[in-house]
Amino acid sequence: MGSEFLIRPNESAKTIEIPVRIRKGNKIEFFYSDHLPNIQEGTLARLIIPAHAVQEKDKRLLLSSEKIVELLPTNSVLFTEVTIEKWDDIHPEICQKIQATSARFEKSENTCGKQFFHGRLGFIEVILQAPLNLILRGTKQAKLKNCQCYIPLLDKTVGSLNQAYYQISQAIEVHRASHGGSVFDHMYYSDGKDCISLDVLRKTKEAEEEQERFINKQNTN
Repeated sequence: MGSEFLIRPNESAKTIEIPVRIRKGNKIEFFYSDHLPNIQEGTLARLIIPAHAVQEKDKRLLLSSEKIVELLPTNSVLFTEVTIEKWDDIHPEICQKIQATSARFEKSENTCGKQFFHGRLGFIEVILQAPLNLILRGTKQAKLKNCQCYIPLLDKTVGSLNQAYYQISQAIEVHRASHGGSVFDHMYYSDGKDCISLDVLRKTKEAEEEQERFINKQNTN
């Protein structure tokens, strides 16, 4: 089984929301008429409903119960990707530190296709000061718990990776109008051999949980 969460549709594709109503016998009807539009066979989809609408308590708990797992241990170093439009806008000492961190990132055998020396990409370290935990939420996408971390470049300690990314972007990506973004897409962990995005680490944990929660359980019944 791969690291993709099996029941999650292609997240990069354009999607359509189809309003539906559940009739007796779990019959699904298009909200505005009796019949759904013709949908390609084999299409993966997600049916989002109020939790209380699932009438069997055991299945409701199976689909919605939460579980906390460790994603990375204390003192793990994450590399935060930043885009730099003009190096001249950044203090020379800061530039040197970004270059040094980026060179360490590139020592990984697999850098996910990310290379600092393309010119505009740089990488900045964030050090975890506590374990980074992931909240698995049944069939919902997992999310991170807040985790205190330290940004050596800025000499700042913050309470979450989202705050760390915001502070880094605000200080370095001065060309951006806003400084939000997904840490799953912009932060990487390196074990010295491979660099792995937080998104891949998350999907791996989701797939392991899916295997345990749904597939193994079904096989034992």
